[in-house]
Amino acid sequence: MKNPFSFGVAVTGDSFCNRVQELSDLKKAVESSRKFFIFGERRLGKTSLLKKLMASLPQDDYIPVYIDIWKCISEDDFIRVCANAFALACETKTDKILSFAKEFFSFISPSITIDEAGKPVVVFGVIPKNHKTTLLEDVLSIPAKIAQKYPQKQVVVIFDEFPQIRSFESDRAERVLRSVIQHHEEVAYIFCGSRKHMIREMFLNKTSPLYRSAAHYPVGYISINHWMPFIKEKFSNGGKTISDECIEKIYSETEGHPFYTQMLCSVCYEISSKDLKEPLVVDEALEILFQRETHAFLSEWEALSSNEKKMVLALAKEKEIESPYSAEIIQRHSLPPASTVQRTIKKLTDTDIIDRNEYGRYHITDKFFSRWIVKKMGSGN
Repeated sequence: MKNPFSFGVAVTGDSFCNRVQELSDLKKAVESSRKFFIFGERRLGKTSLLKKLMASLPQDDYIPVYIDIWKCISEDDFIRVCANAFALACETKTDKILSFAKEFFSFISPSITIDEAGKPVVVFGVIPKNHKTTLLEDVLSIPAKIAQKYPQKQVVVIFDEFPQIRSFESDRAERVLRSVIQHHEEVAYIFCGSRKHMIREMFLNKTSPLYRSAAHYPVGYISINHWMPFIKEKFSNGGKTISDECIEKIYSETEGHPFYTQMLCSVCYEISSKDLKEPLVVDEALEILFQRETHAFLSEWEALSSNEKKMVLALAKEKEIESPYSAEIIQRHSLPPASTVQRTIKKLTDTDIIDRNEYGRYHITDKFFSRWIVKKMGSGN
């Protein structure tokens, strides 16, 4: 039987664990045409949650528009991706898609092509520089026009990997987006991002164009009460069993983080012949994971500067540090002066190697990388 645990991709169907409360909250927000920004650590399953939300919305009552900004490296890319998503969300037939595009996009010439999967894609010509702001306003105004055209349906626009917009040459996209969507009372918007510090900066910093334009909604870990039946069912479906003690051991290693929990469960399932009873098997699975990930972990470690290595090693040993600038922490881990630590912390945060949790404590975002650092580098070698 195929390994029943999924990680590293958007998890759907029976591979999706819990998030019942989150789905309920998001559905209520969508129904009320609210604006939410969702944030959480990397690999928490936010995209999977959004895909699950979209799949749960009846087509007769909703028009969901999913826009992944991850590959957008410029404002022009953003305009094209948004325009394509809006057109395809409303129409499915090629001629109607093209008619829709020509109706709503006045400054670019749309055409239709077919991608590798056989699906239609709207292709736009060169975006005139002198009309860029106007075109951006036109494109971002489309959700409200769709809502007017289909008053019996609820329009919801989802921007995934939204912090990527900060990589554009200016903040014009943010400013135009704010000025346009603040008038969209009949459209729900969900902004999602893995770079917690950046998406919080975008929506909670008073100097940001999007300041307080959406309610914030943090996504956290999944409790053991939900993992216990989920993991047991997956093992059972494969003709295997797993003890409560083993699941508790898995949970203690991952703290319920979806990616790492499914990843560790996958190896446990792989190496167990039938019955997984002893928690020591989880340690064996962890060792296998470390062996498989050593090349990636070593590359990440070697890319760090000397001061960064000292800082992440301190964090790996402590697991969490509330005040890395304190004399006690600096002395205990032979860190550089507080001013240098402050610059190091900022660099590690900006590159998503470390983050702060809801309690204000710093930690390494990749839990297995943290464990690997202690195991391989903690003795000073």
